[in-house]
Amino acid sequence: MKKFGKIALALVLCLSLTAGITAFAAPAAEEVYTDCGGNCGNNPVIILPGISMSPSVVYDENGEKAVDGNGKVLQGGLMIIDSTAVVDFALKNLILPLLATLFTQKDAMGFTDKIYETICVAFDTQKTLDDGSSKHDVRVAEMPWPVSEMDNGKDYDKNWFYKTYPVPDVVAKIGEDHCYVFNYQLIGNPVDAAAKLNDFIQTVKAQTGHDKVNFINLSLGGSVFTAYIDQFGHGDLGKVINGVALLDGSELFARLIAREFNLSDQFIFHEFFPLVLDQEGPGAWSGYLVNLLIRFLPRSVFEKTLTRLTDGLLETFILNAGQFWAMVPAAKYPELAQRYLSDPAKAAFKVKTDAFYQAQLNLKQNILDAVADGVIVQNLAGTNLGLGEQRYTFFSIVADADKINSDGVIQLSSTTLGATAAPLGEKLSDEYLAGKNPKYISPDKSFDLSTALLPDNTWVFIGQHHEADDNAALMNLAQELVLNDDLVNVNSNPVKHPQFNYVCNIDNVKKNLQPKAIAALKEYKDGNAQYTADQVSKLEAAIAQGDAAMKTFIGDQAMIAEAELSLTLILTELGILQPKVETFDIYAILTPILKSLSAAVLKFHGAIGFFD
Repeated sequence: MKKFGKIALALVLCLSLTAGITAFAAPAAEEVYTDCGGNCGNNPVIILPGISMSPSVVYDENGEKAVDGNGKVLQGGLMIIDSTAVVDFALKNLILPLLATLFTQKDAMGFTDKIYETICVAFDTQKTLDDGSSKHDVRVAEMPWPVSEMDNGKDYDKNWFYKTYPVPDVVAKIGEDHCYVFNYQLIGNPVDAAAKLNDFIQTVKAQTGHDKVNFINLSLGGSVFTAYIDQFGHGDLGKVINGVALLDGSELFARLIAREFNLSDQFIFHEFFPLVLDQEGPGAWSGYLVNLLIRFLPRSVFEKTLTRLTDGLLETFILNAGQFWAMVPAAKYPELAQRYLSDPAKAAFKVKTDAFYQAQLNLKQNILDAVADGVIVQNLAGTNLGLGEQRYTFFSIVADADKINSDGVIQLSSTTLGATAAPLGEKLSDEYLAGKNPKYISPDKSFDLSTALLPDNTWVFIGQHHEADDNAALMNLAQELVLNDDLVNVNSNPVKHPQFNYVCNIDNVKKNLQPKAIAALKEYKDGNAQYTADQVSKLEAAIAQGDAAMKTFIGDQAMIAEAELSLTLILTELGILQPKVETFDIYAILTPILKSLSAAVLKFHGAIGFFD
């Protein structure tokens, strides 16, 4: 389902409510889950999740969990698509119009309209109405209890939590009874979510005995924080850690909703589909094949198909959901609201989007007021990637994707609240840099943090993609900022915690190699495996290397690679991993052939259909 949803978004050129939506959890309990009396010195932590991290379930008219044609419950985080309904509709309604269009070389039997209807069916599960309410009964998983209670008959257990939120150090220090997750509706509204968050905070305070809470705002969770602090102030807050948080929208989403795309012949007819399908599908070869297949459609029909795909997505899934409007930068909101929200039928909905827009405008002052009253606010950001770079390559369709300095999803100026960046791949001019404090200028002189709201509380990881949980240095810093009261800002320990840092991808070590190595050592110690003394020594050394890599605060990919190599060598020697065997790869031959064909057709035939 996840891959289907991503591919659907690629085809429609887009990403990553109050009425009719209820919670499928019990009301908040009045129980006290801690025995510290609020005097342990560790505020409870509330995580505000990112765009796909709040699980939701669709319920039918009988109040039962809705299922698709295969009996699978309709649930998910980002998108909940009834794939069986989509396939069934497409088979019944698209095949004949497609064949007729190919035969007549024009939009026959309403082909492009059927494309639109298919997309509407795909996103109907999460369709929103003009007033911002949901067409269906979509319920978010509310969790008014700490992680310590998650295995006690709850819908989501501790295993789910630890897989979703890699914050083991935080949990180890403050305890599971001090860790909470606040879920919110993707197709809801941050203004409504903020009100629920305030109630949630009071529940947490009652359950823990503390009078302050700490926030970890992840990605889209930054929008809920923006609405919350504007409505309810900062009196209940101790620390706020913004992890690649959406603090002033995303230029990516603004361009998507404004339909500002890169429709150049070279990009659309040669580069785009290979980029997308190399990440989400069978490989780049299939993208080059698509480049050839779309030429059987007249260009006019192909362009209209893209337009109708976008129409279906925006009208069904996007334009009536306040949480999506929260992704629009404040500077872009007035124009886009005038364009899409002027219909009187949307008046009630627009009241809430206007309220969030005002919260965006107030955010800087709201944060400064909080800091003045002793709230610690820290911002972590990724930079020096274009929109759609590395992951979610379908986002590269937006205009100027390769010119906006971002983490692949959110521009640097949003996650840092005001940093100044040169166009991607360029440096700030000498005229700009004159008189600037060199302390805040990035090593490559591509961006300046002195213009950020809190330059001494802003940490940037160069080359970091928006999905940051695989970067050991970033995740360790985020946890340290929660736990270490002596780490006040970038000046506290600049050697250990540099303001300008880099990427070190720990995924293979953390999720694959290290667990295998630890399990192997346990087997030996339990007497269930026979290894030589030399092998045990190498195994223990590799595990120690893996531990050091996972605990690093410095983004050094070479160190991670060394740990990965040590673990791989000893696990291979022990027979736990098998040596890689080179096999014949047909796609290594097929890809350059299809790429050459695609380029040749574009050069000699042009960006038109074969029969145009």
